[in-house]
Amino acid sequence: MTSTTIPGVVPQVTMGEISPASIACAVRPGRAVYANLAPGPRETFSLILAPVEVLEDTQRDDMKKTVRAWVRPSTPVAEFLEAYSRQGGTHHSALVMGDRLEGLRAFGAYAGFETVT
Repeated sequence: MTSTTIPGVVPQVTMGEISPASIACAVRPGRAVYANLAPGPRETFSLILAPVEVLEDTQRDDMKKTVRAWVRPSTPVAEFLEAYSRQGGTHHSALVMGDRLEGLRAFGAYAGFETVT
């Protein structure tokens, strides 16, 4: 068996075996939307959407083998985290690249989610 090196793909060892592939890269700087689908009462969900700016990649060598993104919310971090927590935001989120806020709001309305920006 031969091994091929692909930029950005790092083999990972899991339970003594090598997994097929693991992506390691930085996210391109620019506008994005931080999205979270938060569970609510009586089997409801809220779609929490926050416009953010993706910043330049880190220069730390120890971070180069991970998927990474440094983002800046449109409000100070403490205010962002407080509002996010009050809305029920969870630790499982998605970073949607580009200026996609209106499209995500439309999706939330179509899906019947309470959409919070």
